[in-house]
Amino acid sequence: TMLSGVIDEVPRLLVQARQTADLSELHRIAHTIRGVLRFLDTPRASRAAAALESSARSGRISPEALSELENAAEDLIPRLVELLESAHGPSSGS
Repeated sequence: TMLSGVIDEVPRLLVQARQTADLSELHRIAHTIRGVLRFLDTPRASRAAAALESSARSGRISPEALSELENAAEDLIPRLVELLESAHGPSSGS
């Protein structure tokens, strides 16, 4: 499902964002995260992804924007897991 994709993809992308020093790669990662989140009602995470994408496009890495995106994702992912489990029951892998 889309929710399970977000639950799997966003943390993986955040690890890549934290590890890269390549601005074009950071821009791509932030753009991907923003795209993944656009279908969910996630204003905080979407704003943070947009800020990170903008900073990378401007030629700088914004540790503040990356930290805000990580914090927003830390709040968002458990809520998505809860929503997914309420719709389909707990997954056997968790």
